[in-house]
Amino acid sequence: QASFGYTESVYWARLKLENDRPREIQLYLELVSLIDDVTIFIINDQTTRTISYDRLDPLSMRSIRHRNFIYPVDLAPNSRSVIIMRFASEGGMLLPLTLWSKDAFAAKDHNEQIVYGLYFGIIAAMILYNLFVFFAVRSLSYLYYVLYISGFALILAGIWGFNHEYIFPEFPNAANLALPLSVGFTCLFAVQFTRSFLRTKTSIPRWDYFFRIVMLLAAAQMLITFMLSYGLAIRLGMYLGLLSVLIMFISSLVFWIRGYRPARYFFLAFIALLVGVVVLILRNLTVLPYHFLTNYASLIGSATEVMLFSLALADRINIMRAEKESIQSEALHTQQNMTNAFARFVPDQFLNFIGKDSITSVELGDAVRRRMTVLFTDIRDFTTLSESMSPEQNFQFINRYLSRMGPIIREHGGFIDKYIGDAIMALYPGSALSAIRAAIDLRRQLLEHNKMRSARGDAPMDIGIGMHTGDVMLGIIGERERMQSTVISDTVNVASRLEGLTRTFAAAIVISESCLRECLRESDATLLHRHLGRVRVKGKTEFVSIYEVFDSDPAELRQLKARNKESFEQAVQLANTSRSHRALEIFQQIQDRMQGHKDGALEWYLRRLREGSLRPEQELRLD
Repeated sequence: QASFGYTESVYWARLKLENDRPREIQLYLELVSLIDDVTIFIINDQTTRTISYDRLDPLSMRSIRHRNFIYPVDLAPNSRSVIIMRFASEGGMLLPLTLWSKDAFAAKDHNEQIVYGLYFGIIAAMILYNLFVFFAVRSLSYLYYVLYISGFALILAGIWGFNHEYIFPEFPNAANLALPLSVGFTCLFAVQFTRSFLRTKTSIPRWDYFFRIVMLLAAAQMLITFMLSYGLAIRLGMYLGLLSVLIMFISSLVFWIRGYRPARYFFLAFIALLVGVVVLILRNLTVLPYHFLTNYASLIGSATEVMLFSLALADRINIMRAEKESIQSEALHTQQNMTNAFARFVPDQFLNFIGKDSITSVELGDAVRRRMTVLFTDIRDFTTLSESMSPEQNFQFINRYLSRMGPIIREHGGFIDKYIGDAIMALYPGSALSAIRAAIDLRRQLLEHNKMRSARGDAPMDIGIGMHTGDVMLGIIGERERMQSTVISDTVNVASRLEGLTRTFAAAIVISESCLRECLRESDATLLHRHLGRVRVKGKTEFVSIYEVFDSDPAELRQLKARNKESFEQAVQLANTSRSHRALEIFQQIQDRMQGHKDGALEWYLRRLREGSLRPEQELRLD
């Protein structure tokens, strides 16, 4: 087996054969199909026979239809023959001549067909699998990979003669062009696959510049193949292939070192391919001899590379899936944070009432009518308190106060509709009793807050709470570029005015009759309350009966108010009739029993009766 590389020289070979047996021997002389022109002279004792084969002849002109040149040699009994062969080729001058017996050739060819069948079967399976994945995930990396391994399979099919035998059996010129074209095609999509897989355009732009140059060279090589001789075209393709493999090999190593996990399979795949291609090229350049390992190195290397590339792509899918899950998790976390952030401005309960799942679906004019208890609370004499503080201290003061009150409102099933400076407006869609219990807890929390203020040397603060139950309209007002949630109703107005009356009566909590009725309907309602009289809402003719809830008062005051409740309510009733003198007597008797404790509502009635400013049917107005 001889190899002379790429040469324009013509080579001759001489072979002497002798058959000393009494029977004829049938032999096959096999030569790989890479030689362009072969002429054989068979000289025996009687005749000289000439056989000529050209790679550009159709396959049907060969004596034996096979991918390689097969020459039948029949040796007569007890005869001698001389075979003289002439070889010329534009490609590599590879002369692996083998003389086979007919049976030995059949066995060898059968085994080779199995090996080649397995190889091309693996390639076909990888093509179909990755093509399916491409249509499933729509990632161009898989399409580039399919085109790349398809081109590489065509290269090997051309080297091993399958293009001549199966693809272009009657069009040898097309088979001749297919090999250098396949080299350029394979290099083009191999480099593009590497660019896409390693994302060189964004990760290493300088490397990507060289990749694009190699792709231009590959496209140019394919174009000029039609204008060059076969020998020159195949040599250009060989050097282009070596350049492509080297740049892809180095880039995958760089990415592996940088920690890109799929690059490890990519690098190992190119190790296998690089070994196979380099061995093939060195064999064609006569650096390595022509034998089994050098002949099948490209087959072994490419099959290994195809499988490792599939592992690399699968690993990349896992990484992409992990990245996608991470992005989705991060997006979900961001969305949750945004939802929580929006909930601080527009409560979820508000959105639920107007039939919206998200703040993004809110539209101008969305509204709904519901029966609710409205709670208003405000800091008394806040202006006086704020005058002693800087603007920054005012903000800190209000936020400390609101951070204590907000959780209590929510604990009892309510939600804060808005803050109005130091005031809080809260809504209770459920029971009125829950709203009242929240108000009682707000007062108790205030006592704890005042203990902390006292420890810092600050003056105590006080709040009033007013509540009314009725129908309200919850909805979105504003204009297209600026909207806000709000509650519009007389119920809101009354609750706000009742909070103002807490100053008038020096009471902690003042509620309306409708709120009390809703509360007393509940079986577990236990409430310390007393009737304060009737008031008229400004702009309306109807009156509202109001009540003081004193559950949050200090223990002794609470007991005294409860003990005198009947007398107090009787006096209130008399005060608003023509028997104001009797009312004054009862109020004075109650004052004597208060043991020095201050009762704001009691003192208000005594003062108005003594001044004569309280007349029958002239109830206090809610201005």
